[in-house]
Amino acid sequence: MPAVRMWTFNLGFYNMIWGIGAIIGALLLTGTEPAAGRALLLFTAAGHVILGVILVLSERRLWASAIAEALLPAVIVVLLLR
Repeated sequence: MPAVRMWTFNLGFYNMIWGIGAIIGALLLTGTEPAAGRALLLFTAAGHVILGVILVLSERRLWASAIAEALLPAVIVVLLLR
């Protein structure tokens, strides 16, 4: 199905961009720009927590995927806000 292929292709790039943002944030956090790294990492982690909540609210049977998407980012958010 072309529509499903296009959707999964775009979703793959979407996830790569979020992952790259988190990696850059973590690198900046330990480098010369810790405030920028903290902000970027907090943004990407909080975004994944929100997306995990939206996933489980929109499709309850995907609760395990929602936990996988949101759990580690939630821990990161808590650690960054301490």
